[in-house]
Amino acid sequence: MHRRIAVPLITALATSALAAPATASDTTAADLIWQPCPSEVAPTKECAWLTVPRRYDRPDGPTIKVALARIPATGTAQDKIGSLLWDAGGPGGPSTEFVDSFVERVSPSIRERFDFVAFDPRGIGASIPALEDCGQPWPVRPALNPLPNWGSVQKKSAAVLADANRACLRDNRRIAEVMSTNNVVKDLDRIRAAVGDRKLTFWGTSYGTRIGYVYALAYPKRVRAMVMDGSIDPSNGFRTLPRVGGLSQDSALTFIKKQDRPIYRSVVQTAASLTADPIALPDGTTFSRWDWIDLVGDLVPFQNAWPALPQYADAVAAGRLQGEQGDAARAFLVRAKARPNSNEGAGFSMVNCLDYAQRLTAKQQAQVAAANAKRGPIAGGSLTLMYAMGCSGLDKLTPDPVPLVKTATQRAKLANVPVLLANATHDGSTPMPWAKRMQKAFDRPMIRYRSTQHVIWGATSSTCVNAPINRFVLTGKVPAKSRTCAYVSSES
Repeated sequence: MHRRIAVPLITALATSALAAPATASDTTAADLIWQPCPSEVAPTKECAWLTVPRRYDRPDGPTIKVALARIPATGTAQDKIGSLLWDAGGPGGPSTEFVDSFVERVSPSIRERFDFVAFDPRGIGASIPALEDCGQPWPVRPALNPLPNWGSVQKKSAAVLADANRACLRDNRRIAEVMSTNNVVKDLDRIRAAVGDRKLTFWGTSYGTRIGYVYALAYPKRVRAMVMDGSIDPSNGFRTLPRVGGLSQDSALTFIKKQDRPIYRSVVQTAASLTADPIALPDGTTFSRWDWIDLVGDLVPFQNAWPALPQYADAVAAGRLQGEQGDAARAFLVRAKARPNSNEGAGFSMVNCLDYAQRLTAKQQAQVAAANAKRGPIAGGSLTLMYAMGCSGLDKLTPDPVPLVKTATQRAKLANVPVLLANATHDGSTPMPWAKRMQKAFDRPMIRYRSTQHVIWGATSSTCVNAPINRFVLTGKVPAKSRTCAYVSSES
C-alpha cells in the first residue's frame, strides 16, 4: 500500500502507459469487446471496458465501466490455461497504466499459458466514471527547528486535506460512494466470468491483497490460484494502518543500513543537513527535510531504485554551491519537489475510508505520529500522520466495511483456498507484520525475501523467490512449506 508514486519511480518501473481506444466498448459479462491498444513494450495489447452495475443492490439501475487491458498469451490455444488477473494496488493505482512494466516481470512460462489482464477498479484510472479534479495537497509541515509539535502539524495538515477531500466527494459523489472493495470484489468476479475462466487466477499486489482476501471469503470455491504479494492486514482495521504502516520506510532503511551502508549514510546525513539548514530554491520555496523524506519514501521500497538515493543526496549537496553547478542543482530540486498531483491520493482516501469504519480523533492522530517519530526517526512521524488523517473531511461518506478475519469460522472458510503469500522481510510499504496476519488468516505458506522490495514476484532474479510462485500459478498446487530467500542485488 503506497500512496504516492514519484516521477523517478515511474521511470524506473514503467515503460509505457495505456493507449486507450478512441471510444469505450459496450460490454457485458458474456461479451467483452477487445480493441487493439498496442504499446512499444506490448504490441499485442488489447483494451476493453466491462459494464457492471453501479450498485449491486440495484442491478437494473445505472452502470459503470471497468477498464481492462489484456496482453494475450504467447503460446497456442492448446497451451493456454486462462487469464492471470492483476491489480496494481494503492488503493488508487491505475493498473492499466502500469500493465506493461508488470507483465515484463512475469516469466515466459507464465506468459505462454496465460493472458495477462489488468483492471482499473471502479472510480480509478481509465474506468468510467473515474474521480476527477481530486488532487490532494501536500501536508502543511512546519520548520524543523525546533522539532515539530505533532499536534500543530496534525491540525494544519488535516484542515487542508479535509477541504480537498470534501471538494472531491462533493464533485464525484456518485462514483466515490460506491468505490468500496466489497463492490470491487463483485466486479472482479464478473471480470473472471467475462474472460471465460471458471475459476480465478489472481496476482494481488499491495492493496490488491485486500481485494484478494475479500474475494476468497466471498467466493472460496471460485479460486484456482491466488498470489498475495505485499500483504495488507486482513484482521485489523484503520487503526493499524498508521501505527504499523507508518514505520515501514524506517524498517526498510534498517535493512539498507546492513546491506549498503554508504547508501544509508547518504539518506541520514542529508536528512540531518536539511533539518539544520533547508535550501532556498529559485521559485521562492525551500527544499527541506520533509521534501527529502518524500523522495526517500518513494524509493526505498524498490531495491532497483536504491542507487538513486545517493544521486539525490549529491544533488542536495550541490544545491548549496554557488555558480552554475549550484543553479542547476537547485533547478533540479524544484522539479523533484513539484511532482504531479493526480487523483491517486483521493482514491487512496476514498477506498480506505469506505473499507474501514474506524476513525482516529485528532488527538489520537497526533499521538501515534509522535510515537512513531521516535520509533522511526527518518519517516515515521510524517508517513504515520499521512495515513492517520486520510479520512479528514469524509464524515459524510458512508462506510461499506470489508470483513475482517477474526473468527475461526472465517479462517476455516479460507483454509482450503489455494493461496501463496509473498513478502519482503523489510517491505518499505506493506510491512512483514501485516503479511504474518495474512498468513494466519489463510494458514498457507509464505515466500519471504530478505529485502525492502515492495511486491517481490519477478522484481528480483532470485530463483528461490520466483520458481515456487511460477510453479504454483502454473499448477495451482500450494507449496508444502514456507521459505526465506537471501537478498539478490538488482545488479546480479
